[in-house]
Amino acid sequence: MKKYLIYVFIFVAILIAYFFLLKQNEKMKVVDVVPVKSIDMCYQYLQQTLSGYSDRAWLKMNIQGENVSGEYQNLPAEKDSKVGKFIGTVGPMDPKISGRIADVWWDSTAEGMNVKEQLNIEFGEGSAVALFGEMVDRGDGVYVYKDMTKLTPGFQMSQVDCESFVKKIDISILVPENIDAYNKAMTNYLQEGGKNPLDKWLFVKKILSIPYTTDIIRASADAAAGELITQTKASVSYFKIQGDTAYVLLNIDLDGWAGVSVSIGRIHPLVEKTLLQFPQIKKVVFGFAPGDTQPN
Repeated sequence: MKKYLIYVFIFVAILIAYFFLLKQNEKMKVVDVVPVKSIDMCYQYLQQTLSGYSDRAWLKMNIQGENVSGEYQNLPAEKDSKVGKFIGTVGPMDPKISGRIADVWWDSTAEGMNVKEQLNIEFGEGSAVALFGEMVDRGDGVYVYKDMTKLTPGFQMSQVDCESFVKKIDISILVPENIDAYNKAMTNYLQEGGKNPLDKWLFVKKILSIPYTTDIIRASADAAAGELITQTKASVSYFKIQGDTAYVLLNIDLDGWAGVSVSIGRIHPLVEKTLLQFPQIKKVVFGFAPGDTQPN
């Protein structure tokens, strides 16, 4: 009987030990999943050139661990712009640059052509810069740097607050130096004829802060259209770029009032000059693009 009790006791002890070890093993298998912190970083550059136009660039990045996504727009005043979104990875802190390097694949658009290409971005607290260099097709239509040791920096962008950055963006429009005198001179010319004062009228650049948009060109045209006071505020109803030509129609072009031609004659030059500040636009036509008959 005693032997029996001893066997039972040993069996129960083994059973308890087994379940104890099983529980311990289950605890070891449980791994706390800590979400990767997401960080937004934004940078911007805006500088007026000697020609009176402005070089602009802006960058928005979302970093999660080693992964990064975002958008970069390079908008030089007198060269072709290139814009697009990207995804890639971020390296560790590099003491040589006091920052990190993002190696990304940039879906860039320039002159109406879309290309996927490699882009390196050096960034840190306070500033960021994109690196450019000679590109080669790696064989599948994706372009990579030909020589990583021969990269040159683009515009040095300053860090800005992302919350305000995504709400507002700066654009530039061309306006008459003296708007009141311009309105009077153009009205007289449009109603009575004579020499067109527009030929020698001085236009100057005006910087505006508008709600965030990725379509800066159309937004600039829209802002220029609304700069002059009219019976109805003028705005862009139709806009399309084909090749190097911008086709645009305002709401007052499509649905005006008696005497609207004077307002149109005063506003069109602002829109045209504003659009021509973009290097990819060589001509502005106030009408539908070939094949279109309705506003977009």
